[in-house]
Amino acid sequence: MNVWGDIDAVSEASYLLFTQASLCYKSTAFVIRKGNLLKLLEYMDSSIFKPKSKTHQEMPVTPTKSPHYELGYLYQMISIYISAFLFIGVDSVAVTMIMFGCAQLDIIIDKLKKSENLREWLYQSPWYEQNMKFCRALWIAMERMKKPIVFKAGHYISLSRPTFVAILRCSYSYYTVLNRAKNE
Repeated sequence: MNVWGDIDAVSEASYLLFTQASLCYKSTAFVIRKGNLLKLLEYMDSSIFKPKSKTHQEMPVTPTKSPHYELGYLYQMISIYISAFLFIGVDSVAVTMIMFGCAQLDIIIDKLKKSENLREWLYQSPWYEQNMKFCRALWIAMERMKKPIVFKAGHYISLSRPTFVAILRCSYSYYTVLNRAKNE
């Protein structure tokens, strides 16, 4: 399916693309930096981290004492899983809110498209059979309908899909610049 000519399809497909790309990046970064993790583990096994006094040798949690080590390990694993589920939950809520907002905007856009034809329908109605007050109100409404309704943020930026895509592109550009500056 070719979506590059259709900005709506590109904006809909870009979310999935960026999610999968970030997942691949995280996995690749972990695999690439696996050597650093192994070096850290080796360094922690060096003499600096060995017990120097009797108090250090009597640590309450060691791999040889059961069940302290196992309970600590279990606690850490449960904490990691809870954190992961919390992050998934927060991300899911954010995505759901974005999808809900986009759906509401699509409904409003459909209603606005139908209202473009409303002006013609009003003119074709038997308005000439009504009283002067009704005709004047109808004329004002029809004149107002000549100007399209445009939603704006801060009274200067129109809210539309191209604006949303531009914000996404700009955000991704900032992210890449900051990520490159961090890595250098």
